[in-house]
Amino acid sequence: MQLRAYWGRLAEAIAQFLEDHRVLSFSFFSLFYFLGAFGAAVSKPFWFDELLSWYTARLPSFIDIWNALMEGIQPNPPISYFLIHISHWLFGTGELVTRLPFIIGFWLTLLLLFILVSRRFGSLMGYISILFLCLGVSYQYAFEARPYALVLAFCCSSLLCWQLAIEGRVRRLALVGLTLSLSAALFSHFNAILIFVPIMVGEAYRSLRSGKIDWPIWISMAFGAMTLIPLIPMLLGLRPFSEIFWSKPTKGNFYEAINWFYGDPILVCFLVGGCLIEFLIMGRSVTTQVKNKLAVWGLPSHELAVVIT
Repeated sequence: MQLRAYWGRLAEAIAQFLEDHRVLSFSFFSLFYFLGAFGAAVSKPFWFDELLSWYTARLPSFIDIWNALMEGIQPNPPISYFLIHISHWLFGTGELVTRLPFIIGFWLTLLLLFILVSRRFGSLMGYISILFLCLGVSYQYAFEARPYALVLAFCCSSLLCWQLAIEGRVRRLALVGLTLSLSAALFSHFNAILIFVPIMVGEAYRSLRSGKIDWPIWISMAFGAMTLIPLIPMLLGLRPFSEIFWSKPTKGNFYEAINWFYGDPILVCFLVGGCLIEFLIMGRSVTTQVKNKLAVWGLPSHELAVVIT
């Protein structure tokens, strides 16, 4: 019993410290993140897909890159190649420089995810969330010259802008941010169209519950989707190469992907342990401010619909 009380007080003290020193604690976390990501980027040789990104980005201009993508040279939209091109122009052409935009992109993912979660559940759960992301397979894309880190960042940015627009905080800016985030996600990877699905489900549920439609949010999403229009020729140019770039999906592929992402027992134990710490703190007599932020069931229902989707 005494040991349980001791761990409870320790967890409570950690939670309170993280609440009171968000900027300081995230700065320390960012320092270790960049040290680890830079070290991995420098020591890891380019692999095949990264070499394709490297050669595409080495074309003389943005127009040349765009025209090459229209010919089907790569199966992804242009933003990642543009960013590599800019990084090469500023700093050179090494492994770290080529991967730098994606290291920053993954850091932005962590920052935005931390803000999203901590706004509802407090800083401790925010750190549990971003550490879960870092311990999973997603982290390997933090230092890889491929667009996935950018898609994650724009996904979190879209969710945060949608959340702020609903709350009415800097609403106009949030609506513009929602459009730009969705557009940038589509310009990073075609599969980013899936980001629209949970936001649309959450917004549709909110409309049904309130009995009225928030047209500015739907219009912002529609403008974001219009980004696909200039990318249609690129998609059509990829059709002859579809058998080369992608394999046909099967049930076996789906189960393998689930096992690949969640098969690490350390990752699962970390998530379970983090949640137990969270509920332990919630059960103690913490300050009202912290307790309110840690109230898991205080999540708005439309945001819960997004999470489930």
